[in-house]
Amino acid sequence: MDKHYKTVSVLVAVFEPNLVWFGQLLRSIQRQSFQDYEVLIMDDGSVQVEYADIVKTVDQVFGKQKRVSVMRSDRNEGSDKTFEKLVLLAHGEFVAFCDQDDIWETQKLWRLVAKIRRSGAVLAYSDMSVMNENGRLVYPSLRSLRVCLNYVSGSHLTAMYVMENCTASCSMLVRREYVQRAMPFYEGVYCDQWICALAAAFGTVAFVDLPLVRYRRHSDNQTGTLRQIQSRQDYYDKRVLPAYGLVLEMKKRGIHYKYETDIQAFVRARKNMDIPRIWKYRKYNKKYAYFDIFMFCMPKSLVRWLFKILQSKGRASG
Repeated sequence: MDKHYKTVSVLVAVFEPNLVWFGQLLRSIQRQSFQDYEVLIMDDGSVQVEYADIVKTVDQVFGKQKRVSVMRSDRNEGSDKTFEKLVLLAHGEFVAFCDQDDIWETQKLWRLVAKIRRSGAVLAYSDMSVMNENGRLVYPSLRSLRVCLNYVSGSHLTAMYVMENCTASCSMLVRREYVQRAMPFYEGVYCDQWICALAAAFGTVAFVDLPLVRYRRHSDNQTGTLRQIQSRQDYYDKRVLPAYGLVLEMKKRGIHYKYETDIQAFVRARKNMDIPRIWKYRKYNKKYAYFDIFMFCMPKSLVRWLFKILQSKGRASG
């Protein structure tokens, strides 16, 4: 692989892939209008899908091109650890993370590279459309599915990313040097949220308001911010504690950002269920502040009822 002429390293973490969907993804990468890239693929210890079949699928799309490398991990470690390994092998100026069952629009890499170069941003990302298991478009924008989703761009966004993530890993392009500075990834949140929080501390974030990825929604990856949350304790464990841990980890690593002291106080108040202080710092994320207050004040039975209603609406919309 000629490491001197690859602008983008496309990183693909694979585990028990649907080979038809995986082939569609690879063809969408192969057809990119921006062709100065390498593809690094790592199978994360699949058992039900043979490694030889994964390699065969890659060869059917790319042939024996030197720009593509396929590797296998000895054991299953999860997508975040697999992406860490791939980052260490990347040669590109930029890194693009890739899910195994999505489809990239032809101009994805070209538009994101151009956006970063024009703006000087550390990270750029795009909107996504949503398709079903059969590849049929069901939402032209992820905002149609997640009605409260708010895409952001600009400077000093770490405080926002600490609370919630609007940037999917498959939709973003990041300068490799800043991804390397984010390693090892903090295990308390998904790697995309961690990378975005740190990237926003190092520089600006740019947004391309076009659906450059077709996100495949199926039973194993249903989009929804309240998925797997059925009780107050679930909410506390999966929404409150991760933000607190993320802030502590940034402090431990000496990573500073605007509003740092206030954000530390805000996540501490949420962890302690300190409603007056949650109210005091609500400007940093009113949605979660109000939801926290509701969660911590309402009877447990009412909270469980609410989550059932929200989840049933989410299933109906998909």
